[in-house]
Amino acid sequence: MDEDKQAIQRQFGATASAYVSSPGHATGPDLERIVALAGEMEQREQALDIATGGGHTARMIAPLFQRIVISDLTEPMLRAATGFLHQQGLSTPNPVQADAEQLPFATASFDLVTCRIAPHHFPNPARFVREVTRVLRPGGRFILADSTVPKSSEGAEWLNHLETCRDPTHHRTLSVAEWSNLVLDSRLLIRGHDLFPKRHNLAEWLARARTPAAQQSAVLAACTTASPEIRKAFRLEYDDEGIPVAFTDFKLLLWADKR
Repeated sequence: MDEDKQAIQRQFGATASAYVSSPGHATGPDLERIVALAGEMEQREQALDIATGGGHTARMIAPLFQRIVISDLTEPMLRAATGFLHQQGLSTPNPVQADAEQLPFATASFDLVTCRIAPHHFPNPARFVREVTRVLRPGGRFILADSTVPKSSEGAEWLNHLETCRDPTHHRTLSVAEWSNLVLDSRLLIRGHDLFPKRHNLAEWLARARTPAAQQSAVLAACTTASPEIRKAFRLEYDDEGIPVAFTDFKLLLWADKR
């Protein structure tokens, strides 16, 4: 395993419980939309939730399928998600430790594959999408949810800088066009996409990642010195003393079917 993925395991192994309890991961209109998109499928035997994190997507879609498999690169995260799902009454979540870019599943195994709020950590998103396509059955569905960047290069650079300061295991947040091209290159048929604004309280956002003090200062500096265009694009909020307290980005929800 390369150093980048070992760093991901260290980062999320130490913060697993925070993602189980995170309201921003446990709820949201994007999660509700995922459930609706999964529920409209005719074939619902087996689903896979990649990089399951706290297990929140799996919890919501599990009642719709005969069998749910959860995977994550980080064993403590997978263990935390499994415990959470057991507490929620899901007795058999079928956890599998797995790299999203090299899935240990047979070709054409799943009717649905989901991945939510994780791919910006993947070093090779194209390989990830190819693996998703491989394990999907013909007629199966892929539902992706992740942060996205605005069209402007300034906005893309600013958000990726902010994310990397907060957590160096962040790889890159892609644009809607970049994700669409990766999905189309894998010969999946895009059915649609939505964008959902998501507000981040900076104190909570930094605490969840256990961001060191020096890197917290870098995040605050990036918000404090942001241009008027960036302040508007990310709805930056400040307290009465001008200290940054929150920003809003957008989550892409894209769904595509295997021909």
